[in-house]
Amino acid sequence: MKANFKNQGYLVLATGNDQIISIIKCNPGLQSIKKKVVQAISDDFDANKIVLFAAITIFENGVTTIFKVKIYSGVNGFEEYFKLINTAIY
Repeated sequence: MKANFKNQGYLVLATGNDQIISIIKCNPGLQSIKKKVVQAISDDFDANKIVLFAAITIFENGVTTIFKVKIYSGVNGFEEYFKLINTAIY
């Protein structure tokens, strides 16, 4: 999972039900955001393992990106959909 922004940008990470999890800062240029996404989901769901089902690159003028994640908390796992939404911060 990567972001490719010309200028610094921000992505809102939300569940499929529009619960906001975090805002992810994206520096200019091509960069991996996978660690940030995994950390945000792990912290919010108190998970010990996260598996992303997405190999995507998000661009500055992109639209909402939806992806699936398997979340393990203890020995049980469940699937959840998440969104990354481009946003401006003022």
